[in-house]
Amino acid sequence: MIVTRPGELRRMNVRAIFHIAAQHGEPCNGYMTIRSYTSVISNALETMDNLNDSLVRRLMLLRHPRRLTSIVFPLLGTRSRELDAIDVTVDLVREARKYVSLWPETDVRAIYFLAYTQRDLELCEAAFQRLGMPLPVTSLSV
Repeated sequence: MIVTRPGELRRMNVRAIFHIAAQHGEPCNGYMTIRSYTSVISNALETMDNLNDSLVRRLMLLRHPRRLTSIVFPLLGTRSRELDAIDVTVDLVREARKYVSLWPETDVRAIYFLAYTQRDLELCEAAFQRLGMPLPVTSLSV
């Protein structure tokens, strides 16, 4: 995972971008979702907590030393040929919930999943229902 500054997205209150590789390519097979796609969720959340606790942040040496408290994840792996989209979405949401429950001292206050299409929204709603979680109704417009 590589963390970079937000560039022009700073105007949208983005403070960091976490770059990950959720797919790998193989000759003659194309691109496939990595087997440990759920670890992307916990790795990103752990990286957020590490950045919040780092010496640089504590010494206020960054231009914007506010703590990172929210994150947006795309629905990684839901367009894969080899994986069931609803199972993948359930796994992603479950992993986020697990991280927060295992690390109650985390600074993470909001975890969002990007429902870019109607299909994505339906996947998120189904995953939340399957996990017995309340359906958040959040709409962000730019």
